[in-house]
Amino acid sequence: MLRSHALRGPAGRGDVACRVRRASRPGESPLILGPRGSPSSNQQPGRGPPGLILPGQGPRDGGGGGGAPGRILLPNEKLAGGPGGPGLSGPGLALGGAAAPPGERPLSNRYRPPPGFMNDAPTVDAAVEAMGVDEMLGKLRARSGHWFQLARVIPALAAKGYDSTAIDEATGITPVEQNLWVVAATVFESLAAAAEARGGAPGLLAHFESGGDELLYHFRFLPAERRVSAAEYIAANNLNAQECEVLARSMKEWDRRPMERAGFENTAADCLAFKYMRDAIECRFAEDAYAKLDQALTTGCSAGARARVEETRKEIEEEEATKAGGTAVSSNVMLTLLRLSPDELGVRPVPQLSDLGAATAADLAAAPSAHQEGAFGAFTIAAGAAHKWVALPQWKALSLARRPVALPVPDCSRDAAVVAASQVKTDDEKRRMVGPGLLIVDAYVEDGELDPRAYYLVESDGGKLQLVDAARAAARGSAPAAVVLFLARPPARDTPAAATSELLQV
Repeated sequence: MLRSHALRGPAGRGDVACRVRRASRPGESPLILGPRGSPSSNQQPGRGPPGLILPGQGPRDGGGGGGAPGRILLPNEKLAGGPGGPGLSGPGLALGGAAAPPGERPLSNRYRPPPGFMNDAPTVDAAVEAMGVDEMLGKLRARSGHWFQLARVIPALAAKGYDSTAIDEATGITPVEQNLWVVAATVFESLAAAAEARGGAPGLLAHFESGGDELLYHFRFLPAERRVSAAEYIAANNLNAQECEVLARSMKEWDRRPMERAGFENTAADCLAFKYMRDAIECRFAEDAYAKLDQALTTGCSAGARARVEETRKEIEEEEATKAGGTAVSSNVMLTLLRLSPDELGVRPVPQLSDLGAATAADLAAAPSAHQEGAFGAFTIAAGAAHKWVALPQWKALSLARRPVALPVPDCSRDAAVVAASQVKTDDEKRRMVGPGLLIVDAYVEDGELDPRAYYLVESDGGKLQLVDAARAAARGSAPAAVVLFLARPPARDTPAAATSELLQV
């Protein structure tokens, strides 16, 4: 259900009525705007009728029980101000000031506009300002005058409340064309001011009287002195709108690249030649690059700019000759680069002896060692070392070894010492031991007590190397030939490969 309520100001001030409509449900009280503009459905007894007041205004009676209602302030309505002239006034609100509590002096306005605020505000032509709205619209509708003359009418209409859509509906000039005229007119006025300061150049301005809006629009971001240089180049070469856009971009690109513009002067011709030279460098094919360089030479650039363009041409010709001769890699072929990880690079070569049980202590003593150096771990083998070598990952146990040596085990499940040292108890564990292995030992054994948690290689009665634990090695009374580091197994084919931690146990 829609309900309407009238809000009226106090008597004696001119009644201003406003209706507030809302949809209310049956049994619900209508919307009431409180003295502070907030909705309230339950009014307290003893209060005056509700009213709508301005933000920042306090109660009229200083918070008394009566409570005078507020009033609605329309945009075009003016209230009599206090001392200092007309304006908004009242408790807690002053023109140009901040809100203050009731009964206190209004605070001073701390806002200060930025320096140069509205210094560049467009000036309205006196003749245009004297025209009426109908006359302005008729002038635009008939397009009576040059485009820069018609552009002066648009801000005047905007000041009278006509936006671009309203002007379009009244005259048929689209908002895009209006913006084009207004923006290009600022460039045209700067050219006119520069021409007047230099003594006048009527021929330059006459070139832009017809269709100059599309030519000058692209130079809106350039300073006034550079606009004159661009306008002179446009008039001398009779550039079209698309070529003017390229020229404007080239002049901005010249500003952004101070380290690359050596030899090019700050002129429209040199800026355009600089852009074409850069386009030639970025071309993928030589034919396109040569076409851009030829286009750069036709701009009428300076001698320094021509020298840079010719230098660029020679560089491209030398590059093409190098490709044709086959002495360099073609530019469209990319070299494959691979960054190695530490795991991929960490490999240590280990000399390999005869099988475990066949190798002797003399073979172990004669095993050579390889010296590694460089970022990629390049190794050098001692002269006369006719041994097999195996490359193993740089595990910590292997990297700490001084003289690592590898002894092959043909079948780990059939070597009693290996099976006993691996603590194989079940048939499944024994089946997993089937296959070759590589026993890695360190031929350098420090003097002192043996590690009870380690296994050693000792020389048997027949001179062969034998795998024993620390207790049996110490019982022999002689120093062991090597200490066992780990037993390496190859990856399983039919079952998942064992982890490295499992391969490190014997």
